[in-house]
Amino acid sequence: TWIFGTTPSPLIGYMVHRATASSPLLLLTSVEEGRGAEKSTSLEGSMETKTTTPLLTPYKMGDFNLAHRVVLAPLTRCRSYGNLAQPHNALYYAQRAAPGVLLIAEACAVSEAARGYPHVPGLWSQEQVEAWRPVVDAVHAKGAVFFFQLWHTGRVSPTEFQPNGQAPVSSTDKQVPPEVAHDGSVLEFAPPRRLETEEIPHIVNDFRVAARNAMRAGN
Repeated sequence: TWIFGTTPSPLIGYMVHRATASSPLLLLTSVEEGRGAEKSTSLEGSMETKTTTPLLTPYKMGDFNLAHRVVLAPLTRCRSYGNLAQPHNALYYAQRAAPGVLLIAEACAVSEAARGYPHVPGLWSQEQVEAWRPVVDAVHAKGAVFFFQLWHTGRVSPTEFQPNGQAPVSSTDKQVPPEVAHDGSVLEFAPPRRLETEEIPHIVNDFRVAARNAMRAGN
């Protein structure tokens, strides 16, 4: 059963719940001990009781005290021209920020060769760190928590994003099957090459540098 919860916050989305007799409002807002319990029937026909945790209850995640359990997932937008966060990024994320809310930024490439799509942001250079700072500041000004998703797209990366047009690296030399794009065109992927064992530390270091840059963007 799909239960749709609506609140003034733009971050409150949907939840999937196998409810049979519970109120959607109760499931979203109940914080009392023992409330939000449900009974469901298993495939064998036996009855079992499950205790649900409402979406809007606070959650402590390490050093962070979140106001609820609704998180903005990373959404690739392909609007970071020159692989730099733009002024509109600050507005986009600030609009979705609120005290105690966790936001995860769109995926950031850890190197030039890690890119798989045009106009995605990166975190491999000082210029990119500086571009992200006003975005992070705007989110923090709303009292929200901001994380980055770091990525390497592997064999999805086109050859034009690789040094000298080389093949993208992957854990395999098998090509990604063609895919149909939103406009009906067919996307063809370049044959990748297997990453050599001695190259692994370089990829690991790219993630290390990007992770440090992510923290620097917040300071």
